[in-house]
Amino acid sequence: MPHLTTLVFFAVATLMLTASPGPGVIYVAARTLSQGRRAGFASMFGIESGEVVWIAAAATGLAALVAASAGAAGADLRPGIPDPDPQPQSGGFCDRVPASVP
Repeated sequence: MPHLTTLVFFAVATLMLTASPGPGVIYVAARTLSQGRRAGFASMFGIESGEVVWIAAAATGLAALVAASAGAAGADLRPGIPDPDPQPQSGGFCDRVPASVP
């Protein structure tokens, strides 16, 4: 069992991290202040619906499947942009090295 001081420090750190505004809170506050209550609620519902989708994906294991998928990793490559780590097709360095090195 952790000491009482460890638990107190952990509770204080958790409270500070939970109470500090993240990018979502700052975005909703900025939209509310600049465009009104309706825009703030629309932003909030958009963020929360996105979080519900991520929670459902994580609960069903879909997030792990997408993260492990090789096709999903390369899906962000746009046409016309070369692959940052191209693999040699043939005639590379390994073809010129003799089979037996003394």
